[in-house]
Amino acid sequence: MKSTLLILALMVAIGANAQNTVTLKVDVAGIKDNKGQLMVSLFNNSTDYLKKAYKVEKLDLSSGIKTIEFTDLEPGEYAVAVVHDENMNNTLDFGDMGPIEKYGFSNNAPSLYGPAEYSQTKVDLQEDKSISITVQ
Repeated sequence: MKSTLLILALMVAIGANAQNTVTLKVDVAGIKDNKGQLMVSLFNNSTDYLKKAYKVEKLDLSSGIKTIEFTDLEPGEYAVAVVHDENMNNTLDFGDMGPIEKYGFSNNAPSLYGPAEYSQTKVDLQEDKSISITVQ
C-alpha cells in the first residue's frame, strides 16, 4: 500500500512539473532563398545574452521550413537571436561594413549600430507563445 501511494505521489509530481513547461515557436521571415541554414539561439538571462545560448536550434533551409520550436521551457524571460547562415559555417559572417548574412532578434528589435539590447529583445513567456522574427 505504501509503495502504491509513493508511486501515485511521484506520478502526480511528474505530471505537475510537465504541465509547468511552455513552448516558444519562432517563425522566421525575410529569407529570400532556401540556401544554408537558420541558427536560432535562445537566451534566458541578460548576462549570457549573445555570449552563451541557453539552447540553440539549427534548421537546414533546403526543407523550406522556417519555423523552430523550443519546448519544455520553464516560464520566464527569454530572448531570441536568428542568423541566416548561408554558407553553413555556424557563425555570422562580417565584411568591411558589418554583417554580410541576415540576422534578427525577438520583438524585431532594431540593431543599427551593433546588436539589439537584451531589454529590447526579451519576451515574457508564461504560456505557449508564437513569435515572428524578420531577418535583415
